[in-house]
Amino acid sequence: AFDIKITWMGKHSLFRFPMGGIMRSMGGLPIVRHEKSNLVESMVEAFSERAHMVLTVPTEGTRARVEYWKSGFYHIARQANVPIVPSFLDFGRKFGGFGPALELSGDIAKDMQYFRDFYAGMKGKFPENFGPIRLREEDNEQG
Repeated sequence: AFDIKITWMGKHSLFRFPMGGIMRSMGGLPIVRHEKSNLVESMVEAFSERAHMVLTVPTEGTRARVEYWKSGFYHIARQANVPIVPSFLDFGRKFGGFGPALELSGDIAKDMQYFRDFYAGMKGKFPENFGPIRLREEDNEQG
């Protein structure tokens, strides 16, 4: 609908036979999350090599509540100097969409407050699994 080629990251097990080829053709990049890698640097490099790139990164899952969001999306956007456009599926209102783009300031607490405000009042499919909107780095900045 938006005529945008999206690149998305998914766990590597989604890319095994027989679905691997289909996942890659849909823009998927397999990520081995249990191995240490230079994922942020690789994604920053991918942005620098392409004239146009949209990367979608799910920020919150539905399997289990977590106290912190993974911060890779923030560091990729900051280092690649690209905005973050939040997306949502609000199951409470049965509505989804995109929000205004955020150009990161480098002030993690201020930038994350944007997301807390944006997602305030929205309900996920499994609201009991939705944890606080914060990065571990926010606690580290205060400590």
